[in-house]
Amino acid sequence: MGNSPSGAMYGYFRIRRDDCMLDIISSGESHGDGIEAWEHVSVSVYRKRQTPTWSQMCQIKNLFWGKDETVIQFHPPEVNYVSFHDFCLHLWKPPYELALPHQTTLGPVTGSRILSR
Repeated sequence: MGNSPSGAMYGYFRIRRDDCMLDIISSGESHGDGIEAWEHVSVSVYRKRQTPTWSQMCQIKNLFWGKDETVIQFHPPEVNYVSFHDFCLHLWKPPYELALPHQTTLGPVTGSRILSR
């Protein structure tokens, strides 16, 4: 939806996924003082009052990051809530490796399946 400077960590995109249009804003929180930036995308369904699905969020995650990278959604303390759009979800990637819970705490490993994307 426009051009960003070369190397920029931000932009606005509208793409089709799962038979609907998604609005995506990507950004990076750079302090300009040598501190590495958090990478961020916000995702909302274009002109609809609905939240993006898990499948759509997985597709967007894989567009902006590798399948081997971990990104997160935050649920901060309520005192820190900021919401300008009730149906918008966010993905964040910090500039360092994340520790993950052991795989067995996420669900049964035997008989598990990978969700189709």
